[in-house]
Amino acid sequence: MWKEITYLAYHLHWGLDQLLDLEHNDRITLLEEVSGLNERFWQGIGGDGD
Repeated sequence: MWKEITYLAYHLHWGLDQLLDLEHNDRITLLEEVSGLNERFWQGIGGDGD
């Protein structure tokens, strides 16, 4: 759980209380969404023509 919270805190700039208050499924959904955004960002930097 701490890896999840650390990842979200870093990317969303949310406080510990806000992240701990999330339901597990909500936290997983946020992780997937933020991860997807990061992946698309890095693909754009790589210049693969997308």
